[in-house]
Amino acid sequence: MSRLFFLLIIGACYFCGVILSQITIKKIISLKKKFVSSLKGFISDYKSYQDYLFLPLAIIFGLFLGIILYNYFGNKLQVDNYIQMLIAYSTFLVIFHSVYIRDASSMFRERPIISVEFNYSEPDCHKTTIGGKIPVYYIRFRVNNIGKTTIETAEVILEKVKISGKTLTSFLPLNLTWALTEVQLNRGIVNIPQGMFRTIDLIEIEDPAVITPISINLRNSTDPSEELQGQRLNKHINGIGICSVVKPNTFSDILPFGNYIFYLSVSSDNTPPRFLKFSIDYDGKWSDNLNTMFSTYLKIRLLSQSDNKSDIFD
Repeated sequence: MSRLFFLLIIGACYFCGVILSQITIKKIISLKKKFVSSLKGFISDYKSYQDYLFLPLAIIFGLFLGIILYNYFGNKLQVDNYIQMLIAYSTFLVIFHSVYIRDASSMFRERPIISVEFNYSEPDCHKTTIGGKIPVYYIRFRVNNIGKTTIETAEVILEKVKISGKTLTSFLPLNLTWALTEVQLNRGIVNIPQGMFRTIDLIEIEDPAVITPISINLRNSTDPSEELQGQRLNKHINGIGICSVVKPNTFSDILPFGNYIFYLSVSSDNTPPRFLKFSIDYDGKWSDNLNTMFSTYLKIRLLSQSDNKSDIFD
């Protein structure tokens, strides 16, 4: 009996040790990510003021170097020699600062910066009609430029989708459309001036009761383009429409109702990319009341955003 009790104690200790080790490993990984993120933030901040630090650090280093030279040479060198060395050191500092420090810091301070904002309310997310006939909810978010120069050729890509925790392997990345842009322009790319924002269309939900008869009529059409449009509307009856620039004939831009995680990137020609993670949960029910729709049937959150892709994509 005592031996059995002893074995049970050992087993319990082993089991607790395994659990604690897993918790500890997860905490260590979490702390490591926070440390790396903080370190990157410090390095990023350092770039913006390194030209201001250069002069005092150069003076301190020059004094230190002068003390070493004086202790080594002493009175073996004349005052003129020390003056010549000081002139040479100063000339080196001026050239080094002009070539490597000044312009880099100035450009870094004047850079454009992407910031994303999601307001799950009007006017960003709102109800409207397509062609004055089909009621539709558009879900959008803002891409802000909080930097000092224009963000050039910005685009947003839905890179990855998970449904109920599992990666949708059949999904291919899609460029999203910028809201309120002309159809004849490239709707997937815009410039964002300093201090301004542009809204990006994320998803659309169409009223199934309205599009059902329209879909039936179009699918019975002899015109191939109308028939294809009818098939697309039929998908929208039971689906979430992704606001992509290209509408694939495979209808991969329309997802069935469910619980999703969207992984997106916002990038441009002159900024590092910004990565986002959205949760989208839609049960397929429709309400003409916006508050009811957004609070009960269609639930969307911006879970996280980061400049580091590994912090977002899992």
